[in-house]
Amino acid sequence: DTARDHATIFTEGDAPLPVAPAADVSDIGENDIASLKIAIAGILDGAFEVVAIGGTTFNPTVTSSAIITIGGTHFQVTYTAGSAGTRTFFIQQVGGGAIPHADLDALVQSVTYANIDQMPVAGNRTLTFTAKDLSNATSAPAVATIAVVPVNDPPVGVDDAASLGEDAASVGGNVLTTAPGIDTDVDGGPLTVSAAMQGTTAITIG
Repeated sequence: DTARDHATIFTEGDAPLPVAPAADVSDIGENDIASLKIAIAGILDGAFEVVAIGGTTFNPTVTSSAIITIGGTHFQVTYTAGSAGTRTFFIQQVGGGAIPHADLDALVQSVTYANIDQMPVAGNRTLTFTAKDLSNATSAPAVATIAVVPVNDPPVGVDDAASLGEDAASVGGNVLTTAPGIDTDVDGGPLTVSAAMQGTTAITIG
């Protein structure tokens, strides 16, 4: 049902995000849906991007399968990894047959997306849902779009130590890059020293 398309935003650091929280998978009263396909597109951060179904997580770069129980239904979930455009989930009831409507809705509503990369690539990821009934008729696609938004992570400063011998005029070193006090920025940006203290006294920088 294309009216069920859903768009949402995942900001770096967010908890796993439901991609279809109000899904209603129906077949105009016939209640004979036999399988569901979910195609994933736009994956840019590899294994850092995680799709979960019913609490079971899937790495988009690894082909895998699982049996997931929702309500009273045991679902066989098979995920096929591959290049862009070929990453798909195939879902059906164990043993085949029509899937109970309420359990199928609950399964789709349980689908979540997360990105655990500290430098995720900005852009849209999509999950496209299509269903087939017992007559092998295929639904129009419903698309969940997730806009991934990175944030600027703060740098991590590490304490520095240096010793100055008696009568020595000064001691050299770079407080940003000299071990063991090497400071880092997970985003890879340039680092500068903006403030320094000697005891309780501020030191002028620059």
